[in-house]
Amino acid sequence: MSSTSSIPPTECKCGLPLLTLTSWTRENPARRFGVCPNKHESSTVKDGIGVIRKNELRSQEELAVLQVEFADMEGQMQQLMEELKKSQKNAFFWKSSVIMFGVVASFMLL
Repeated sequence: MSSTSSIPPTECKCGLPLLTLTSWTRENPARRFGVCPNKHESSTVKDGIGVIRKNELRSQEELAVLQVEFADMEGQMQQLMEELKKSQKNAFFWKSSVIMFGVVASFMLL
């Protein structure tokens, strides 16, 4: 009785050991997969552990940059919200002034 194995291959068809990488996409978060060292963008790294660490470091650096950018955006959003509130107050003041002017002008014409 033979069954197909669900164990992933450890070497490429070319005979080289596969590098184990981790996917961080939305579709496959934290999913491990193998890639041939000849096909990988970094052929200078010789072991899978180095590639994983390099990718994790790159991901951590990108996360740190995104966190800083997010904090900047939060600050900008707060400033825009304050400006919006001021604009709304100013608009209310001018709208009220125009209405009052109209009321006073209508009484003067009577």
